[in-house]
Amino acid sequence: MTGRGTILALVSVVSLLAASCGNGVEPHKGIEIAEEHLAGLRAARTVRLIVEQSSPNEGVELDLPIEELARGVLEPHCGVTLVGPDAADSTGYAGTVRITATGEPLQRVWQRWGGGGGGRFWTGASVKGEIVLSISGDVIHQWRFDGGSDVHNLTPRALEKYETPAAAPFSEALSGIYTALFGLSAEVYGPDCLFNLVRRYEAPAGVQDPFEEWKEFLATAAWRAGPEYVGPLAALARNREETAAVRGWAMNALTKFYEQRASALTVLSTILFDESEEVELRKAAVKAIAYELGGPARIDALVKALDDPLFEIRMTTASYMMSIESRDMNKVKNRTIPVLIEGLEHATWRETALRNLRRQTRQGFGADAARWRAWWETNKERLLSEARAQEGN
Repeated sequence: MTGRGTILALVSVVSLLAASCGNGVEPHKGIEIAEEHLAGLRAARTVRLIVEQSSPNEGVELDLPIEELARGVLEPHCGVTLVGPDAADSTGYAGTVRITATGEPLQRVWQRWGGGGGGRFWTGASVKGEIVLSISGDVIHQWRFDGGSDVHNLTPRALEKYETPAAAPFSEALSGIYTALFGLSAEVYGPDCLFNLVRRYEAPAGVQDPFEEWKEFLATAAWRAGPEYVGPLAALARNREETAAVRGWAMNALTKFYEQRASALTVLSTILFDESEEVELRKAAVKAIAYELGGPARIDALVKALDDPLFEIRMTTASYMMSIESRDMNKVKNRTIPVLIEGLEHATWRETALRNLRRQTRQGFGADAARWRAWWETNKERLLSEARAQEGN
């Protein structure tokens, strides 16, 4: 966890920034590096990497794959050449990334139930440190971090035994390293580097790769880099030559830009209502609109999706709408009822449909779709008129 805790500072900062962004606070504009420094880094693409790990305990080494993580991010995906700490100025490196981590590997006693085994094994670490970016000896940006104690308890149901600190899956500290390296990559080396990471990044051998988690970090890194990323992200989301996974990530990343949510909704709606798009991608658009965007415009898009020709889209939309408690969404939930009734006839959706029907109507007709339809025909004019009245308020 030196490396992994190395950026937990950024984890905390990014989390706070993301939360404030969603509340309408102006987004952070990214790392403030003078343009001449950025130009120098981007032109040379050669960086000296110095990794220093230490422990306050005499005779104990902190040995974590920080260097491997840095190389795995920067070299293959950002076109950066990393040189070692002993490189001379004549090597032509543009700047230095210095990662220092001081930590205490932690051990716990593992005892097998009933006796007959056990011992001491590494289970975590407590790490603090910083990442410093400098050019010509001048510090131009610095992240401090405090990874706290990342401890993995050993229990009879999880009998992992790690014989060295480096072998233990210090996931919290790893999250920090990912965030810092991704943020640096996005903000210094631009969209091409970031998108290469989304498409092809793989964690080094022996390092746990929290796949969904680091993709969220990448989306946040794009947001921190500033609104100039909106255009490239929109183009990536629309690009049918990309995989559905990459396009779905781009859609989610777009929603991070609070002040650009109208642009995000336009892109997401275009994909959602294009019947030639892959169904899974259209469903991903529904989810992003429902969960990641706000405002009346997203309600209009979701209500429209309730009439989509494809049942899978209608039911997905109704399910997401029913799971969101908000004043605007509650006004239109009556519109989900006929779709939910339809869901009773599909085994995959039956349980979800029935649960939401009971919740919305307080009626108890079980899974009998015919009884629900009869009830709807009797009550739909009243319920829809109530919905229209609420929407007008």
